[in-house]
Amino acid sequence: MILFLTILSAAALMLGLALLFTITLSVAKVRLHVETDPRIERINDILPGANCGGCGAAGCSSFARSVVEGKMPADGCPVGGPDTSALIADIMGIELSAGHPLRPVVRCQARASDRLGRATYSSIDTCTEANVVPGLQACTYGCLGFGDCVVACRYDAIRMVDGLPVVDYQKCTNCGACSRACPRNMIARVPFSQAGMYAVACNNHDPGRA
Repeated sequence: MILFLTILSAAALMLGLALLFTITLSVAKVRLHVETDPRIERINDILPGANCGGCGAAGCSSFARSVVEGKMPADGCPVGGPDTSALIADIMGIELSAGHPLRPVVRCQARASDRLGRATYSSIDTCTEANVVPGLQACTYGCLGFGDCVVACRYDAIRMVDGLPVVDYQKCTNCGACSRACPRNMIARVPFSQAGMYAVACNNHDPGRA
């Protein structure tokens, strides 16, 4: 009988504690609830979900929140492109101005055989590592040719040809990974026109000789 009462008391105690915790959590949920703008979830649902960071935000959900808060433009998702931008603008109730999409342009045309003063390099074959070696090649602005940009691209939209990165614009989503991977900031994202455009294919910032 004593054992039965002990078990019954323990069970009642556990049941009481469970009930207390349930009530506490329910009250906390109500009091700590934060209202969120439903547009954030709607925008997040139509984003590609690549979380590439090409927009400048930490990820797609962060971008959606920033758009609703007015911190980022509705057409700021490079992977989604014009169609996604139009859907976001519709959710936000705004109109987008017409313009050319951004695309990466390689600002160097010196092939491996064209590079002057190229020294022997026998360390880790990455542009990031090679860039810290002084005097590796005469031009301190040009392509190092180890393909960090190729490795960074998740869409197989860039390849190395004769020591230079070549962009496949049919595959490119303008996520900006190649630009961020280049230690010499040699790949610029510029307004791009399929019909033809002019671009400066040199990254040298030195002033011309008088």
